Amino acid sequence: MELLDNLKLEHPRRDINVRVGDANISVQHLVGQFVGRGRKGVAFLDPYGAHLHWRTVEALGKTGNVDVIINLPLGMAINRLVKLDGDIPQKQQDQLDKCFGTHDWYDRAYHTQANLFGDSKPEKRSDTARQLLDLYTTRLKRAFKAVSTPSLVTNTRGAPLYYLIWAGHPTGKGIAEHILRLGEKISSTRK
Repeated sequence: MELLDNLKLEHPRRDINVRVGDANISVQHLVGQFVGRGRKGVAFLDPYGAHLHWRTVEALGKTGNVDVIINLPLGMAINRLVKLDGDIPQKQQDQLDKCFGTHDWYDRAYHTQANLFGDSKPEKRSDTARQLLDLYTTRLKRAFKAVSTPSLVTNTRGAPLYYLIWAGHPTGKGIAEHILRLGEKISSTRK
């Protein structure tokens, strides 16, 4: 917060507003400022876990004037909520429903496997992360005019943490793709 306040002091002629609170609520109040007024904006959405609601992302897309950079914590947080046996507490299911904007994530994450006794139970798919990323990006493509190829960010051991995804006006897609590819090159030289 202090860094953002200092940024305002460094640029007193700029219209910089810092808001503290739940971004899902704040964004809903801000989107009206970008509809049909010729204003443009960029939102960096960096949720802690699966806390970014789909309705927030969708509201930004509906403006047609805001580009977004989304930090989708698929490997770091979302995958942890998706248990191996499909037994996910309702509170966490509700959280994932809000994140994806649909309960379709469940069918993407699990398949039903029959055992020797004819009982069937859900099992997590081996490609769950890819399935969930595909679901999210497919929905993004419906909400925005253009969506970049997701860029995987890993930890120092190469384990997936999150994906950076840009979405917005088609003019910015090439620039976003270029920048995201640079990030991949930088991380591969550090290994």
